[in-house]
Amino acid sequence: MQGEFPLWDFRRPPEISDVVPGGPADRAGLRAGDLLIAIDELRLDTPEGGRAFSRLAPGSRVRLLVERDRQRLVVELVAEEVPAQRPER
Repeated sequence: MQGEFPLWDFRRPPEISDVVPGGPADRAGLRAGDLLIAIDELRLDTPEGGRAFSRLAPGSRVRLLVERDRQRLVVELVAEEVPAQRPER
């Protein structure tokens, strides 16, 4: 419908901008700059992949297809709750 924004509209794979030291992405070997291609075999540039990503809950085990330096690799991790942000000092 005209005037509505799509819920998920990646024209290219989302890029990891930051990895929290000791967090699940870090423990899985993900790095800033990695491109997320798919989650549990669903491409992240599709609505289905976007829904799968948005449904991740703490404790969920997930397989990610990642592109790094033009090479693809599969990593597995267990999602954790996003920590509350601390106010800046």
